Parts: sequence; C-alpha cells; structure tokens
Amino acid sequence: MPLRLAIPAISTGFRARMVMQYACADFGKSLLWRTFNVLALVYLVKDLGLDPKVAGALLLISLIFDAITDPIAGAMIDQWLRRGYSLRLIYRVAPVCSGILLCLLFSLHLWPGPQVPVAIVLACLLLFRLAYTFADVPANMASANCELIGRGQTTLWATKRAFAQGASLLVAFGVAPLLNENRSNGDPALYLEVMVPLALLTVLAYLLSARALPHAEARTKPATKRTCGPQDMGLIPALRKPPANRQLVRLVVIVLAVCALGDMLAAGLLFLPWQEGSGQFEGRAPAALAVIAMAIGSCLSIPLGLASGLALGQKRSLQLACLTTACAAIAFTLIPSELLTARLAALALYGCGLAMSSLTYWSMAKAVLVQKSGDAKQDDVKASSIALLSVAVKVGSGLSSALVGWILTVTSQVHPESAIGPVPLTLETALVIGVVVGTSLSLIASRQL
Repeated sequence: MPLRLAIPAISTGFRARMVMQYACADFGKSLLWRTFNVLALVYLVKDLGLDPKVAGALLLISLIFDAITDPIAGAMIDQWLRRGYSLRLIYRVAPVCSGILLCLLFSLHLWPGPQVPVAIVLACLLLFRLAYTFADVPANMASANCELIGRGQTTLWATKRAFAQGASLLVAFGVAPLLNENRSNGDPALYLEVMVPLALLTVLAYLLSARALPHAEARTKPATKRTCGPQDMGLIPALRKPPANRQLVRLVVIVLAVCALGDMLAAGLLFLPWQEGSGQFEGRAPAALAVIAMAIGSCLSIPLGLASGLALGQKRSLQLACLTTACAAIAFTLIPSELLTARLAALALYGCGLAMSSLTYWSMAKAVLVQKSGDAKQDDVKASSIALLSVAVKVGSGLSSALVGWILTVTSQVHPESAIGPVPLTLETALVIGVVVGTSLSLIASRQL
C-alpha cells in the first residue's frame, strides 16, 4: 500500500529520498521511546530494587510531566524559530541530550551505595522525558509543515510509521542480551553496551533527517510575519480550550483504554515466569523471544492495518484490532507454558492488534475532528485535538505502568498471602483481565464514532 501511494506522489515532483529522510527522525525517536517503554519498569524494579508501586508511580509522574511539557516545548521552539535559530540546530542538539540522559538513566545501578535515592531516579526520569520532548516536537513540526500534500502526506506518514516499527524491532533484538536470565547478576557493562549504540543511532537518524529540511523551514527570519511553528499546530490552544466535540471525547476514551489497559500485558511481560524453551529455542531467553515476537507482530500491523482500513473502513478496522488484541491475550494465557512457540505466536498477534489499534485511531483523528467552521478555525480545532490525543497517549502509558506496579504487589505470584478472593490471582491472569477490559471499553466507545 505505501509503495502504491508513493508512485503518483513521486511522479508529481517530490523525491522518495526526502520522504526517507523525514522518516529517519521517527526512527530515532522510536528507538528512545521503545527502549524506555520496554525496559524502564523492569529496570527500576529488578535492577534498582524499587518497590513496584513506587516504580509505577515514578513512571506515571514522568509521563504526565512529558505530556505537560509538550506545549511548553512547542512554544519555546516557536520563539527560537522567530528569533532566527535553525530547526536543524535543534535536530542536532536534542537527540544528543536525549541519548546522554538515556544512558545516564540506565546507569543508575552504578550508584555508590546500597540503593539509589528515589529523588535521584525521579530527577533522571524527568530530565530524560524533557529531552525526549524537545526531540519529538520538532520532528512532528517538520512533517506537518512540509510541502507534501494529499497522497504525498499519506506516503510520508506511512513511511514514518514503517520506520518507527523498524526501530521497535531493532530495540527488541538490542535488549535481548539484557533479558537473559543467565547474565552475570545484571552486569553493568551490558546496559552501556546496549544503550550507547542506540543513542548513537538516534543521533545519526536525526542528522540524516535534518538534511531533508528545506532552508526556509530550517531557518526562519525574525520578522513580523507569522512563521510556521507549534502554535500553528494548536499546542497552546489545546491547553487553553480543548474543542467541544463528542466524537473527540470518545476517541480520547479509546486512546486511554488502549494505552492504559490494552497495553498492560506488554508492560508486564518481562515480569512473567517463563518456561525455558526446547528444540530450536533451547538456550535462548524466553523473555527476549517474547519481546521480539511482539515487535514482529507490530511490524505486520502496517500492511494489515492499511488493508483492513481500505476493505472494512476505519471504524470496523479499529474494532477488528481491539478484538484481535483481546483474543490473542486470552489465547496467550490459555496456552500451556510448555508450548513456547504457540505462546510466542499469540504474543505476535497481540502486538499486531495493539499496533493496528494505534495506527487506526490516529488515522481516524482527521475524519473525527472536522467541524462546521471556516478553514482557519478548522485547522486550529484539528491541531488542538491531535495535541490532546498525544497527551492521552502519554498519560495512558503512564497509567499502564502504574497499574502493573500495583498488580505486582497484590497478586499471589509475588505475595501469596495477598491473593485476591478465594482463588489466587496470578500476574498473568490479572494482566489479561486488564487487556480484556480495555479492549471492551474501546469497542463500546467506537460504536458511536
């Protein structure tokens, strides 16, 4: 599908290389986002020895902080551009700071003392999320303000999504050595061996992406005429007065349900007890294979999501993705732990359903947010609403980590004396229940879209 869309776009004069370069920034920021999402909670609990509830609360605070700083960072970048600073300069500085802080965050186990103070952990989390915001906002600005229109924009965003999923797959293979149960007591060198190359790849991706920025966009002259920037994207109006739109409210509910509840199995995956593999999987860490399986499923979501959207429409495609996610999670918990291959296949299907949900609700945003007003007003409404959806994604991800941290402390798997009810509730069962509840809420809300 993306290739078919690319052909007429190329014929109208834009270069495929430019699209690839724009998408490189998404590859870079996805390396940071996926590494943080996959490893942060398990690192805080297993390697730093924090209480699961405390670790989940810290991640929730950091992601809410990230959501709050989005419009602030957008306004600051807008002012820098008005004063004549180069967007290419931001492309070079922000990913370097993000990469350094990522390495610092995953080096806290080197702290000289019995345990890292919670205040130090929170400070590192907040600083990393702030640096990530300054890398994320300019990449979205550049893509939104580029000269491509129509099918060219469709091709650009499909390519960006493909690059982001490719980064997720690379992260899955990169973190595999850290998930090996036989590693020597959490060897500190392993974290730096993984984080440093990922940080360097992020910087390289942004440098390649900066080459695609046109000179008029890379450097704006300080003048009275308003220039393209985050305020044009509606980030500040999103805080002042979110648009009154019932469809938007339902879409936000769907995003929160998918990110906070539907993603719980992925967030708690590395805490599950895994049966050692046999045959072709013998000697490999099952937890690492599980992360890789989910990443492969996420990559498959791009062609499947585009095909289902064309064949069924966006609404039914979203409902299909939610059903796929719930059924795959239920199948995962019903399959015996000895059948590792079948469980990995269920996880791949679960990852595909999750990624399809994300792909679909973002593609629905433009259709849902149209209101009967003038073009300028309509653009502000759309931009404000998309900013609001971005906040919902980050808050939902934080809620997911907090819920998993709470579940770790109450399930019988961690504390047998804390079993809920007469039947001991295992961690796996609790996570799957959360997935089913989240997808059910999404299905109910999607009926009125």
